This record gives sequence, C-alpha cells and structure tokens, in this order.
Amino acid sequence: SMPIITAVDRLVGSKNAMRIDARSRSGEEVTLRVTHEDLEDCVGLATAAFSLEVLEGHVAPGVWFPVEMAANRAKIFERVKH
Repeated sequence: SMPIITAVDRLVGSKNAMRIDARSRSGEEVTLRVTHEDLEDCVGLATAAFSLEVLEGHVAPGVWFPVEMAANRAKIFERVKH
C-alpha cells in the first residue's frame, strides 16, 4: 500500500498534524494544533518551541497538560510559525 500512498501524496499533497484536546475538571476546554507538510518537522517544531520556553525559564520543567499552558500557549505557537 505504501507505493499507492506515495503516489496519491504526490498528486494531491499531504499534511501532518498533531492535535490535542483537553478538558479540565471545571469544564474548560483547550485545543492545540500544529500542522506541517512533514511529520518529523511537525513533531520537531512543537518539541523545540516547548523546549525553548523551558530553557528560557517561561515554563518549569516537567509534564504539562494543555489547559495548564494557557499563559504560554500563544508564545509557543508564535515560535512554531517561524
């Protein structure tokens, strides 16, 4: 099936995305999305943007849920755009 997938991608293009939907106990909902033509780049950009926020001290190291990142979300998205 891979040759067929590759042929279709060449004809119509392809795009990869990561989407996270989260809901807090209080009912607040957040959706985070990053899209890119290449899956590896998509994952790399999202990881690098978050890592830079950690290295610059804007986010404490650790595991974070999207709803906990409301204050940093806009800056992370700006980094991914560039």
